[in-house]
Amino acid sequence: LRLIRNPQDAFALARVLNTPPRGLGDKTRAALLAVAREHEISVGEALEKAEMITTIPRRQQDALISFGKVMARLRTAGEQLALPRLIDELVTLTGYETYLKDGTEEGEERWANVQELRTLAEDYVAQPQDEQLPSFLEEIALVSDVDEYQEAKPAATLITMHAVKGLEFPVVFMTGMEEGVFPHIRAIDSGKESELEEERRLCYVGITRAKDRAYLTYARRRSLFGHTNMNPPSRFLNELPGEGVELRGNIETEERDTWAELDWERDRSRYEERKQARRDAMLAGLPGSWTGRATKERTAVIAETRFRAGDHVVHPSLGQGIVVSSVARDDDEEVTVAFPDKGVKKLMASFAKLARA
Repeated sequence: LRLIRNPQDAFALARVLNTPPRGLGDKTRAALLAVAREHEISVGEALEKAEMITTIPRRQQDALISFGKVMARLRTAGEQLALPRLIDELVTLTGYETYLKDGTEEGEERWANVQELRTLAEDYVAQPQDEQLPSFLEEIALVSDVDEYQEAKPAATLITMHAVKGLEFPVVFMTGMEEGVFPHIRAIDSGKESELEEERRLCYVGITRAKDRAYLTYARRRSLFGHTNMNPPSRFLNELPGEGVELRGNIETEERDTWAELDWERDRSRYEERKQARRDAMLAGLPGSWTGRATKERTAVIAETRFRAGDHVVHPSLGQGIVVSSVARDDDEEVTVAFPDKGVKKLMASFAKLARA
């Protein structure tokens, strides 16, 4: 997807050139880069002219030409198809599903991740066609790798059950505690107690990662792989011991169901008081940095902004633009930029990686 968005991205090209395997190894990639340097063109342009590369065997040259045609077709699809359909087209043309589903459980999990990625893509179809893929790539780029986890930093860490082994956190939230999600539908359909036991072991690992508290939640409705399902609560919830476990579902369910019947002006303050009381009870005894409450005074509002109206700037994915306005927001800066091909965007300077052109 990154290569579709930016054909000049040499790093993205290196990652997908031989995935799935096409017989295009390091020597072929080196030859492609050499042609790009020799003719002073980008690697994307060199890929479109793969017939010029005569320093590799004919079989690799044909494979490179074929890959170039696939990418050209996908770039055309990216201009015409909604994001979920673009992902479908990518999977079909590259044979990615067959590559991932290698008959192992890990392969099935990797394919399930691709399907969930497509589900996430559904959230972008309401955007203009030319903004769907860039916005999607920007969001998934914000996901941090597990290797970047800093134990002492008071921040939320999104992590899988398999990757969490050996780590501990003050508070743990385990979501998706539903039949068909956890335990996974494959374990249930297999009819094998050993597979359910493995899911149960993973559940135990997740719960015991919490130093202070663990919250286990399930949803009434869940959109998964493009379908909305209503799954019963996980059997693992019923297997929890009675001691040290507090059930809060009935309270919140009751209040949510009767919310429409409340008189807003009369009952709002009472509702907010009860909600705050529940929050205080949940956070009681936790360190201040983990409660969401400020432990020090906010940083003073910055006196001057880095960018001014009329500045020419460059954004990594949106390209060149002109600053319309820039306003201080607490200890950050909100920059409004007009991009010739992408329209007017509001960006936070600390995240946008803007640079003066």
